[in-house]
Amino acid sequence: MKPRVRVRRLKDGSVVATGSLVFKWQRKGVGKIERATGLPNTPRGLKKLERIAGAAEKLWERGRGDVLRMVQVGKVHPQALLEADRLDKLNLLPTPEYLLPLAEELGAWADRTANRHTRRNRQSVVRAILAHAPAGVVGELPGIVAALLEAKRDTPAAANRIKEQVLAYLRDRHGMDHPLHAKVGALRSLTTAPKYKRPHLTPAEFHAVLPKFGPAAEAFRLLCLSGMGVKEAWEDGWERTADGLGLAIHGKKTRYRERVVPWLAEVAPPTVSPDVLIWWLGKVGLSPYVGRRSLSRWMIDAGIPEWRVGAYMGHGAQSQTQVYQRGDVGPYLLGDAVLLRDHIGLPAVAAKLERTA
Repeated sequence: MKPRVRVRRLKDGSVVATGSLVFKWQRKGVGKIERATGLPNTPRGLKKLERIAGAAEKLWERGRGDVLRMVQVGKVHPQALLEADRLDKLNLLPTPEYLLPLAEELGAWADRTANRHTRRNRQSVVRAILAHAPAGVVGELPGIVAALLEAKRDTPAAANRIKEQVLAYLRDRHGMDHPLHAKVGALRSLTTAPKYKRPHLTPAEFHAVLPKFGPAAEAFRLLCLSGMGVKEAWEDGWERTADGLGLAIHGKKTRYRERVVPWLAEVAPPTVSPDVLIWWLGKVGLSPYVGRRSLSRWMIDAGIPEWRVGAYMGHGAQSQTQVYQRGDVGPYLLGDAVLLRDHIGLPAVAAKLERTA
């Protein structure tokens, strides 16, 4: 550990030594480290240099050659070892993943899932993060999330979704015990508008609120009149039955979600993404699932027997009696459609359906 010495000549002709002490250290598996410390060539500076060497030995003994290699290439300053040792936090010094570029890391993670809905959500969050920090690295995530939570106070649900997805990335790639996961998790989420207090809409509320959803109105109408979940409507597939009386839904969540429901009105595949629908519904405190809950309640209020409500909603049998009751819903589709259309208030569609039948 020798000083990097320079000399400076004073006005009286004398010279004094100046310069930065150099940290020199070498071990097999890491190689030679020789980095300027910024410490002056003074007794105090030499004492700090010895403490840096001691911290390096501790890291070596604890198997943290990764940190020492980062000192070697200039990614971690030698004095960072001194400060971490002083605070007894050598174990919290950054590991190589702190320096991974966010664009590459988050992009690969977002694309890895096979679920298209989840992938779209992740990609949306990645775009928001990279717009804020295009050259960011993984170690900067706590600061980036904190900044976005502050910048997006007008859209708290979207801001909180960024935090949630970053936590999911850290969990998947680095583990829940990683210091970065703890730092992001400690950030306070924004307060969101209270959720719609009722679990379903009445038919009157359905008709009143539908025009408020702009381009997402037809997608929400589809969920309400079919009882489909988001994945079923956007990914699993559905079509009208050959006899025109039902809507065949190819749900994949459970074996019961492959089902047929009464056909109530002309509906079309969604023309907006789930994220767009969620955004519009969020403006009035609703979620996409309220459509499915509403249809279930409308069926009950219209007088449809419980066993057929369960079959239409794709619920598993809750008792042995329901197992015995379950059967082909085909003979009941037209009659149940009439009951539902009368209850919901779809007279024009009712007339058209009766002519089709």
